Amino acid sequence: MPSDHLHETDPPRLLRRPSSIQLLKGFIVLVCLAILGLEGWRDWSEHEGALEETETQMVNLARSLRQHAEDTFEMTDYALAAVVDLLQVDGTSPEALAHLHSILVNRVSLLPRLKEIGVYGPNGEWLTSSSQELVPDRANLNGRDFFIHHRNTLSRRAFFAPPERGRPLGERVTTISRRFNNPDGTFGGVVVASVDPSYFARFYSQFDIGRNGSISLVSTDGTLLSRFPFNGFVRDGNAPRTIAAERASRSPSGAFRFVSPIDGIDRVSGYDSGTYFPFVVVAAKSRDEALASWWSDVAHRGVGVGILVGSIGLLGWRLVIQSRRRENAEAKLAVLARTDGLTGLANRRCFDEQLAREWHRSIRDRTPLSLVIVDIDRFKRFNDVYGHQAGDNCLKTVAQAVSTVARRPADLPARYGGEEMVLLLPGTDAEGAAKVAERLRSAIEALALPHSGNAPKRVVTVSIGTATLHPGPEAPDRRYDSLVSLADHALYNAKRQGRNKVVTAGPENIAA
Repeated sequence: MPSDHLHETDPPRLLRRPSSIQLLKGFIVLVCLAILGLEGWRDWSEHEGALEETETQMVNLARSLRQHAEDTFEMTDYALAAVVDLLQVDGTSPEALAHLHSILVNRVSLLPRLKEIGVYGPNGEWLTSSSQELVPDRANLNGRDFFIHHRNTLSRRAFFAPPERGRPLGERVTTISRRFNNPDGTFGGVVVASVDPSYFARFYSQFDIGRNGSISLVSTDGTLLSRFPFNGFVRDGNAPRTIAAERASRSPSGAFRFVSPIDGIDRVSGYDSGTYFPFVVVAAKSRDEALASWWSDVAHRGVGVGILVGSIGLLGWRLVIQSRRRENAEAKLAVLARTDGLTGLANRRCFDEQLAREWHRSIRDRTPLSLVIVDIDRFKRFNDVYGHQAGDNCLKTVAQAVSTVARRPADLPARYGGEEMVLLLPGTDAEGAAKVAERLRSAIEALALPHSGNAPKRVVTVSIGTATLHPGPEAPDRRYDSLVSLADHALYNAKRQGRNKVVTAGPENIAA
């Protein structure tokens, strides 16, 4: 119990500063967080870098495929232009159309991208086509958009039409058409070529875009013309409008990330717009496949970083344990250096330091400061009669009593020297100090420790001197020594008056 007052009243400086263990823990945590933070920042940067690299690859692929699509449509247009020239020269007589039929059959056989080339008259009636068999009862094209366009427009430039339902197979095909005129310059009809959407899908299948990648050919109005993987969206005519068409309206080439409305896969894509025809090619790679290499690197580095952070944590844990042991040992040594080894009370050094601190606090707060000095009566005789071991036990018992009356955390019981003990009472006036001293004297006498050499009580008793000062703000730094002198003088008077007494020194006000 005596040591409790030492810890409460005057903790070692080591314990008043931030604990070295806490600083070490904080440093270790900071190092681990720094490593994880830097690695996380690096991973995120490489994550974005991987996506941007994929975007660049997809844009480059889209440019190449855009050129292929443009070449395909241009070759188709050249074929149409040649047919128009023949019609301008040979006309549409039965003999000319029969000859033209053989030419169309041969032309389409050489161009696998074409499904059919057909010739229609001024009223939309079928004249001939590249079909192997002549079928004069073909449906009339009078209501088709491209036919109406050519009939109402004098220009003989090619017209790129959105997918229409093909005549023989009921499939959606992209058409390119041209107008031809009669010898008198009037509207003679239309030559139209149907481009097979599966041709592009087969061509796109040659490129490695991953298992979940896709390549799409889209008209600028957002209609899907062809796609790899090829599926029913083109065949069934239910292709959704695409982001690419909207992007292409703002910039002819670029990259974007999207979730496909067709198969729901998150993709990273690049696109490029046609120069002469209204279409956009979109090359896309699934986000997961684009990041596959990145994920692999993150996993491998994560293992290494985990081992590093774990090693630092383990080493730090061992250092914390060692530091805690060392700090506890230092704290114990600090307490021992300020504690009397026999009684467990604060020692003289601790008392002197605490007295100086409490003195300056009293000056600052304008509060009284009291000191109680206790001396065991005729202790030398006790040692002579009962021996030094009994004397040590007596000192311990008295010290316990002194510590018991020190009820407040700021009260400091200490061994002053030999059989003298002190009790420092901050914020206590003379009357309060006298009451504490009397309570202590009575408690020790009530212990009834035998002391045959201490007449007339024949038990252990103590003489006590108390002193109280009210230091003013202008008190000299060393004036607290006077408090000890006053209390010591009062103790001397208690012994002169017969011992087993409490004597209070007269009040003073220093520099008040």
